[in-house]
Amino acid sequence: MPAVSTNGRDSALDAFRGLAVLGMVLVNLQGSGPVAFAAFEHAAWNGVTPADLVFPFFLLAAGLAVPLALDRRAREGVFVAVLRRAILLFLIGVAINWLYRPSADPHALRVAGVLQRIATVYLACAMLCLVTKSWRVPLIFAMWLLAVHGMLLFVPAPGEAGASFAQGQGMSAWLDRVALPGRPFRPDYDPEGLLSTLSAIAGGMIGVAVQRAVRQAELESGTRLWIIGTAAVICLVLAGGATFWWPFNKALWTPSFALLTTGLGLALWGMLRAGWVKIEALGWTAGMVHFAALLGQTALTLYVVQALLAGLLIQRAGAGTLWGQLFGALSQIGFSPAWTSLLFAALAGTVSIATTLWLRRRGWLLRL
Repeated sequence: MPAVSTNGRDSALDAFRGLAVLGMVLVNLQGSGPVAFAAFEHAAWNGVTPADLVFPFFLLAAGLAVPLALDRRAREGVFVAVLRRAILLFLIGVAINWLYRPSADPHALRVAGVLQRIATVYLACAMLCLVTKSWRVPLIFAMWLLAVHGMLLFVPAPGEAGASFAQGQGMSAWLDRVALPGRPFRPDYDPEGLLSTLSAIAGGMIGVAVQRAVRQAELESGTRLWIIGTAAVICLVLAGGATFWWPFNKALWTPSFALLTTGLGLALWGMLRAGWVKIEALGWTAGMVHFAALLGQTALTLYVVQALLAGLLIQRAGAGTLWGQLFGALSQIGFSPAWTSLLFAALAGTVSIATTLWLRRRGWLLRL
């Protein structure tokens, strides 16, 4: 089976998205962050861990998927459909935030979040796809957004003597405190805040540009996987150069972080795409990759299911929460704390995946 089917669906992209959402589930459902393996925890501030890659990969997948979804569709009614999808994604994210911390006070509601950022990136990429068929325009916009974001990070926030990349300081944190509706995730900043969204959008637009360049090359002269490889290498080289000005930082979503994660994501997608025919002949390995592709096709539903499960587990039960009680029970098995945390995530993730697959069989997937 080719990586791209006759109906325009990219099986390798489905697998890439599936690996990203699976990673997101394992990271979100760790039994105890303080004792979890470092790979499943976000960097404390500067730096990058494997856990820091999953969300940028998801945003890159959104950008890579937009041309597949929109470039061949009739223009009539598409704008309304795109806007509707983005709004629904955003509202689902806000509703999940409310579930975690229900309150009648609108100021206590966290408006920013994972699905909200995905909705914003999707909307920006889709709007650009509707106004231009070029791959160069999204790339130019991406570089412009990275440059603007990078320069704004060097602008001192009001009341501060100079620019700062420290936690809770600088222009990014200041904007979250004064302009972000509702409450931020942290007391003094939000990891999915306003300014950092610029570089997040840039990552999605690079995905749009690469997908279009690849599709154009395939139509003209066959598969051109070297485009993906070249784009990945350029992003990684630029990321290395950008560290002279900006550290790798997920909370700030610095230009260096955006370029690094986009380059790594393109490399993984390219490897999946290049090896898809060989994957078909690898037995159990093929089964694992196809399972990842299945998860990629149900990614939104899986994310919402695991979020609802997490919301249930954090409810009070006696002196603690269901989450704490279940983790405490697993701790009695005798595994190390890190392995117990991973076991908790694996069990909760299995429940989430099984529920999602059951919903899929019933035809009850979220399709926005």
